[in-house]
This record gives sequence, structure tokens and C-alpha cells, in this order.
Amino acid sequence: MKTTLLINDKRLAEQAAQESEQRYKRLLASVTDYVYTVTVEQGRPTATSHGPGCEAVTGYTSSEFDADPFLWYRMIHIQDRPAVTAQAERILQGETPPPLEHRIVHKDGRIRWIRNTPVPHKDRSGRLITYDGLVSDVTERKHAEEEHRLAEAQLQAILDNSPAVIHLKDTRGRYILTNRRFQLLFHVSREDAIGKSQHDLFPLETASTLRNHDQQVLATLTPMEFEETLPLDGQPHTYLSVKFPLLDASGAPYAVCGISTDITERKHAELALRRSYQTQEVLNSLLSFSLQDISLEETLLQVIDQLLAVQWLSLQAKGAIFVVDANSSVLVLKAHRNLPASLQARCALVPFGACLCGQAAASGEIAFGEHIDERHKISYEGMPPHGHYCVPILSAGKVLGVINLYLNDNHRPEPKEKEFLSAVSNVVGGIVRRKQAEEKLKQALAALTTAHEELKATHEKLKGTELELIQAAKLESLGTLAAGVAHEVKNPLQTILMGLDYLDNNLPGGNDNTGLVLRDMRGAVSRANVIVREMVQLSSATDFEPKAEDLNGLVESSLLLVNNQVIAAQVSLVRSLAPDLPWVPLDRNKMEQVLINLFINALQAMSSGGILKVTTRHSRLGGDLKPGALAFPPFQPSESVVILEVQDTGTGIPEDLLPRIFDPFFTTKPTGVGTGLGLSVVKKIIDLHGGAIDIRNAPAGGAMVTLLLRALPGVLP
Repeated sequence: MKTTLLINDKRLAEQAAQESEQRYKRLLASVTDYVYTVTVEQGRPTATSHGPGCEAVTGYTSSEFDADPFLWYRMIHIQDRPAVTAQAERILQGETPPPLEHRIVHKDGRIRWIRNTPVPHKDRSGRLITYDGLVSDVTERKHAEEEHRLAEAQLQAILDNSPAVIHLKDTRGRYILTNRRFQLLFHVSREDAIGKSQHDLFPLETASTLRNHDQQVLATLTPMEFEETLPLDGQPHTYLSVKFPLLDASGAPYAVCGISTDITERKHAELALRRSYQTQEVLNSLLSFSLQDISLEETLLQVIDQLLAVQWLSLQAKGAIFVVDANSSVLVLKAHRNLPASLQARCALVPFGACLCGQAAASGEIAFGEHIDERHKISYEGMPPHGHYCVPILSAGKVLGVINLYLNDNHRPEPKEKEFLSAVSNVVGGIVRRKQAEEKLKQALAALTTAHEELKATHEKLKGTELELIQAAKLESLGTLAAGVAHEVKNPLQTILMGLDYLDNNLPGGNDNTGLVLRDMRGAVSRANVIVREMVQLSSATDFEPKAEDLNGLVESSLLLVNNQVIAAQVSLVRSLAPDLPWVPLDRNKMEQVLINLFINALQAMSSGGILKVTTRHSRLGGDLKPGALAFPPFQPSESVVILEVQDTGTGIPEDLLPRIFDPFFTTKPTGVGTGLGLSVVKKIIDLHGGAIDIRNAPAGGAMVTLLLRALPGVLP
């Protein structure tokens, strides 16, 4: 029994010892620091003691260090021994060097990192007597730092080998990371970029835009995409930038990361494609203009409007097109938009070689001016800054005109612009040539149409002349017949008159009625005799033989001839004949024909009755008559004239027909009434007399005919 108890106690003791040893090992494993002490005499180390924690850090016990004085040195990694011995030398020289981190070879063969922090101890005289060293195991930290360094190196390698521009900025806009692409493009080292803002690296406008984009990302806490333009070696480059916030554990933003891809070439390709499409669209539009039935000026205005709508040309909202004058080397302004009036006047005619437009016309090549210079000969006060493209309009190598476009001041020309304008020039050259050919064709067609109309009019006139000749032949036959009839009637009338005289002398008296009847018969026969005599005179073919005549007397005899028509038409006759009327040179027969024609026309215009007023008077031109008036061209100022007016109260003449009333065979009367020759013959007779005739509608209604004849000076009836 006792033996059993002893055995059990031994087992319990062994178990307790094992547990104690395990606790010690765990405690030892948790110890990462220990202290060593070096005793110094006369500046040289003489003894070293290592604290109990040395085993946990190095694997060696204090006794092992005591037994082997150089174990501490052999334990140091061979590559780090110079640094450790240098630290010891500095301590022995009286310095207090900073802590040193180096590697050791653990007893188990593993490489461990330690941190050795020395603390020198001196006596009162300042002589070094000992120094302690705190050794800390920093292996885990070193491994973590190495892993972090490797991770950073890997990340930096990825960033540096990326074709994108990558950067990281804090919330105040200061760079905390940049990749190699960023550094190469913007000529800044990684170290120089750190801590700087975009305002330190870029122009103000660019920097402000970048900062604004960063602030949008920080405000929304969401990734955003921007197109950003950055200067690169003096040229603008376009970048597509993706920016996103970096958040800390609390969700607050602490940085903005930007990844930017250069899309300049893509943008240039897109721009070239848009320009190519727009160029073709413009050229197609210009070609369509040439097919429209509009004038050259209207077409050129559409050309200007089309060009001003091309945004990538950087044009101001004005321009002009000149066309070369067919007979000289001068440009003629044909169309423009928004040119000041003063400039329109100065540029109406531009000789070849004058100003930029004239130089383009003379050389046949595009003239470019980035601003107003000595070549800009035509100017005006207050002219705003601008440049020019002056493009010669060419067709088959010939200059037909010039397109003048206004550019923004200091515009830089591009080859694509000149290529586009050259293409426009060729198309517009075709348009100008086509429109000019159309204009010539229109003029030729108009001339042909006019000739055709004149030919038709001549034909109609010939037909009218033929009818007039036929009618004249009829009238001549009728006049011959009337003359024969008048001669045949005249003799019986004389016999009747002789019989009436016989009866009047031989009838017994006492019957007053018989005498009255005989007198009435004698008066009627006498009037018939006068009419017959006038008909004989009128129908007889005579030459124009003007003599001094009394116009009033001729008016009275002519009214007598139409007296029966006056009575039949129930027209009241009003005479207003000036008593002191001077005589005029007249061909009595022909003028009587004129008066009878005018009286009969007036009577026919008053089918329902009315008033026929005949007036004569004497006047001089310059008073109530104006010299040189349309109706009275043969007369001179102050010339003495006799005026005859015949006015009716009929329906008048339509205003649109007044210019044609003297045309042969033109009449306003119903068919069968008149031949249309009356007024044309009247005018010819008046022209023979050197007089003038005017017919117009009277203000109170009806028509008024005015005759002007030259008065014989000093000859009165």
C-alpha cells in the first residue's frame, strides 16, 4: 500500500514537473526581449552576461553564452557582422549610436531579426564602464514589412508597366502616388510629385478642371468617368479618366485614385471621320444647290451659309463670295453674310492682286492670314481682329471668283482645312460655270422669245396692214361712189331749187302758208346741196395743202354735216368757241375729216343721250399747258397754240386700253360699229399738221379729246 502511494506521488510529481516545463516553454516562447550587459575596462570589453530571456530569442541559454565568449559574434549573420561591430566600436568610443536591426542565426538554424538598442553607463569621470543592450525579436515585424514591401513593389511594378496614367491624391489634392507613365509624360520624378498638387504641375485652367473632377468624386463617393485635356509637350492630349474614392475603415474618403487612358488618337480618328462625313455632306449640299432653279446670287448665299455651319473651321459668322468680271481682271462682290455696309462699299470691286482676295485671284492659290497684317489693304475704323481664308474658285484651271471666309484671330491653319476648302472651291467652280451658262441660256431664250413675239407682232401688223389696205380700197371705192352719187344728186338739187324759185315768183299771193312751205323747202334743198358739196370735197383725193383757215368756221361746217346724227342720238350740243381765235394753217378737207370722226365717236359713246361740248381757245405753253408733256411733244415753251376740245358724257375708255387707241384697227366699239381706222387716221392727219392730239377720260365722266395746232402770228378772222 505504501509502495503504491509512493508510486502515485512520483507520478504526480513528474506530471507536475512536465506541466511546469510546458508553462515555462510557453512563457519562454512569448518572451521576445532580453537584456545583455557588457563590462568595459580601459575601453575594451572584458565580460558579457546575457539575461534569461536570451534563450527565447536566440535559442542559446545564458550559460552557453558564458561558456563561449564569442558565441554572440558567430550567431550574427555573416552579412550583418560589419554593421554590428561598427555599432560596438562607436559605443566603446563613447557614442550612443541608434538602435540597429540585424539578422542572427538561431540555434535551430533559422534566420531571425533582432533589434539591438544599446544604453552606455559611465562613471563620474565620464569613462565608459558598462553598457547594456536591449535585444528585441522583430522577426515577425520584419517579415510583415518585407511582405508589405514586396506587395508595394509588385503594385508599383504593375503601375509602372501600365500604359495608363495612374495617380493617387489625398483629399486636399496632393499626390501620394504616381506611376512611371505619369512621371515620363509630365517630366516629374516620383519623389518630386509626392506632396505636390495639380496646381503645382499643370496650368491654372487645367488644374482647376482636374480639382473639380476630384471634388465631384469625393462628394458623391462613387466612381466617375471624365474626358480630361492635359498639355503634353506643348500639345493638348485627351484622356479618358476613371476616378474613384478610397475609403478608410469608417467609410470616410482619404484619397482619390485616377486611371487615365490617352484617347487622343481615337479622338483624332473620330474627328477625322466626322470631318470626312461633314465634308461629303457639305459637298453634296453644294451640288444640290446647283440643281435649284434660283439665281447665281441666291446660290452663292446658300454656299456661304453652308460653310459657316462647319464648326471645325473656327469661322466667324460672316463671309463673302466674289465673281470675276467677264470683261476685266476685277472681282465683283456677288453675295455676302453680315458684312458691314462700309465694307460692302469698299469691297464691291476688288482688282486682282489687291488685298488678300485679289492676291488669291491673281495666284490661283489659297491665301491665308492668321490676323490683320500689311496684306489687308481694305479696312475700316473699329474693324475687329480676325484672320482669313481667301479661296480661289477654280474650274478647268481658270479663276472664276474667290470665297472670303473670316477666321478667329490667330487661328492656326491645318492641312485638312485647306484640303476641304480646295474641294469646296472645285465644286463651287462647277456651280458658277453652270449658273453662268444657265444665265446665258436664259438670255438667249429670252432674246429668242422676244424675236418670236416681235415676229408674231410683225406678222399681225402685216395682216392688219393688209386689212387696212383692203379697207382703204373699200373706202376709196366708197369715196369714188360717193363722189359719183354727189355729182348725180347735185344737178337734180339745182333743178329743184330753180323750180322752187319759179313757184315762189309765179304763185298768186294771199296765201302765207304757201310761201312758208316754199321757203322751208328751199332751206332744206340748200342744206342738202351744201352736204353734197362737202361730200364731193371730202371724197376727192387731194394732196396735203394747208392754208390759213378759221378753225371756228370749220367746226361749224363740220357740226352741220353731223346735225342729223346729233338729233337722232338725242344729244345736246354745247358750243364754246372763242371769238378772237387766231387762224391756223389747215388742210380744210383733211381737218374736216378729223372733226367729223371725233364728233361721230362722241355721239356713238352716248347711246342713251348726253351732252356734246365743243370748245376752242387760244393759249401759250407754260401756263395751263406744260411744255414737253407726253401728249404734246412737238411744241416749245411759250409757243402760241389754238386748242380744240371735244368732250362727251359717255362711258369713257378703260384705262388699260388708252395706250392702244391710236393703233390701226383697234376699237372699243361693238362688232360691226366702226373699222378701227378712225383715230389712227386722225392722228396721222394731226401729225401732218405738226399738231398734237391727246385723249383721256374726263374727271366728271366721259372722254375728252384735245387738239393742239400752231397759231399763225398776227392773223385773226
